[in-house]
Amino acid sequence: MADTRDWAKREYYRYTSDDGNTYAVKIQAAVGQDSRFGFGAFNAADGRLPVGYRMRTISMQHPTDGRTRQIPVGVITSDFWDGTLKTTTWYDEKDETGAVWGVTFYSGEERRVAKAIHVLGAPSDPTV
Repeated sequence: MADTRDWAKREYYRYTSDDGNTYAVKIQAAVGQDSRFGFGAFNAADGRLPVGYRMRTISMQHPTDGRTRQIPVGVITSDFWDGTLKTTTWYDEKDETGAVWGVTFYSGEERRVAKAIHVLGAPSDPTV
């Protein structure tokens, strides 16, 4: 049976960062709807993911042609992130009948925070 998901469709879901904060993120609907990736239902009260943050992802590889995909993971307790699942039947726009993809790499959440700018020759006392 062919997969009937709309691969171009993107929707908002809830992402839970490593420190427990929740954010609204727009991702591929097929990923957000799959509970194994750990995304929660959209909540309008959640803020957007801050600039400089990057969601945790897993890399998956197709068993025969070697294609890879980076797929975001919504919460650290999801089956993919905690190591419970190492392979899964995955459908994509090039393989509508599905194939058993394997997890090959885990990439943790990243936060890039703006650095303070120090001007040479500026007084050290901030009240001056």
